[in-house]
Amino acid sequence: MRGLCVDPTGNLYVGGALTKQGAYAAEVNAPTGTLFPAFAPVISNVYGTSPEVRAVAVDPSGTRVILGGFFNRLNSGAAGDPNPTNLGIGAVDATTGASLPWAWHTTDLQT
Repeated sequence: MRGLCVDPTGNLYVGGALTKQGAYAAEVNAPTGTLFPAFAPVISNVYGTSPEVRAVAVDPSGTRVILGGFFNRLNSGAAGDPNPTNLGIGAVDATTGASLPWAWHTTDLQT
């Protein structure tokens, strides 16, 4: 586990290289420890190294989760996203883990 964040309702989002194969981010009911299976972003690294989520943040409304780390593909990118490889950071829906548009993306890789 490398990243933790609590949303406004008290649910916990965790990131890392989790023990469930292919799981790099999860939503957990903090009091019970129960996983929310609907939150299932697909995270991979097409360049051969092991993917890992290292940072997790939730927006104040609790509807969007920002994931950062060692990966270059988050789901298949958001609809209309000119940069579907995400460059190790991206926004996902807090309930489903589906990619969301986010204005952070830029062609300037130095940001």
